[in-house]
Amino acid sequence: MNQQAATPLKPKARKEISGMRKLTSEIDAEVRKVEANKAKLAKLEKTIAVGNDRIKALTAQLSKHFS
Repeated sequence: MNQQAATPLKPKARKEISGMRKLTSEIDAEVRKVEANKAKLAKLEKTIAVGNDRIKALTAQLSKHFS
């Protein structure tokens, strides 16, 4: 069996591969940003829910106090 020597890529192919790698890294960076924002949003939603529960509890206490 003959082994074929790896032929060097043509400049156009190198450029395309380089462009694809750049796009991939940009997409990865955007995905990381989105994931971080999703985590922040989940934390905020939880905080809002806890705050709403606290408001309901305080409102119930006030209703009892003034009735």
